[in-house]
Amino acid sequence: MMHGAQMNEHIHTPEDGRGYRAVTLDGKPITGVVYADTRKGKVVFYDQPPRMHKHGKRLITRTRYGIVTVAPMCAAEGMMQ
Repeated sequence: MMHGAQMNEHIHTPEDGRGYRAVTLDGKPITGVVYADTRKGKVVFYDQPPRMHKHGKRLITRTRYGIVTVAPMCAAEGMMQ
């Protein structure tokens, strides 16, 4: 049986243990990404600056579709975005 990260290499989340990554959508950098799927071309990210839902239970996310690329980056770069 394959581990989840190996089986779904096209899916990227902050908890998948693969470190900091730079995500672009149609060539434009996206920050605050919580989910990226390079196969489906889907990115879910927090608004910048982050906004709280009107009932105050969660942060608002946005979903966009297009050409998604994900590349590794060093930890210092990730902390800046």
